[in-house]
Amino acid sequence: TANTYWDRPDVFEHAVDMADVLTNPQVLYISLKSAVDPINSANIARIILWTLFNSGAHSPQGKYRAYLFVDEFQRIISEGIALPFEQFRDLGGTIIAAHQTLGQLKRSGADLTETVDSCTAVKQVFRASSLISLERMEKLSGKTLRPDESWAQPQNPLMGDLLDMRSPHLSSDGEAKLRWQEGPRLSQDDLMRISSNRLESLVRFTFGSGYTQFAGRTVPMRTDYPIRWTDYVRRRAAAWPKVPGAFVNEVPESRNSEISVP
Repeated sequence: TANTYWDRPDVFEHAVDMADVLTNPQVLYISLKSAVDPINSANIARIILWTLFNSGAHSPQGKYRAYLFVDEFQRIISEGIALPFEQFRDLGGTIIAAHQTLGQLKRSGADLTETVDSCTAVKQVFRASSLISLERMEKLSGKTLRPDESWAQPQNPLMGDLLDMRSPHLSSDGEAKLRWQEGPRLSQDDLMRISSNRLESLVRFTFGSGYTQFAGRTVPMRTDYPIRWTDYVRRRAAAWPKVPGAFVNEVPESRNSEISVP
């Protein structure tokens, strides 16, 4: 605030103007740690989202788009977040929201499950572990036909379980029946197997474009990490950069309260 940084003119000179974000290419990184301040960090994130959304509504749409990455998106879910999700794309912005489970989209009396699903073009799931997620992903994978073959063959009691001698070639009447059964393209076992691999994920594209033609179905995808592990560890341990206009709020000292025991 102005009272807090009255002796820091560089803070005001480098203040963030959300209208400028939509017109001039730039990168802003805002660190809001819920472990330090769980209440205000969520409120500040909502203010940033709404300020950017409001700036887009009052600014002519230029040739640049603003991409807003929100980690731990479930922390800022409220009824008021639905509107930016529904209209921000038409105002020159794109929201990339990351959360942990599907159930986290229901929070504080607000349910953004359908809003997020219908207003986002790409959905990527790195790990489907909850039953709700598995059932939903199974349905969204689409339907397919699988062969179901059956026949009758005599059993050799001398072999026991040593060898698996089941084969249509051993049919007692020389016939095998084949029928096609409809089922999900990706079963829950398939989804759990894909989720257990760190380099595999499940992705669904709402619209087909270019080589992205999957008819809206959920499909598995294999990707690599964008940076090396050593670079990730180094960047995560790095301190907040000291540049003109940067500041770090100090955590207020707690006052020791006196407790009188009768």
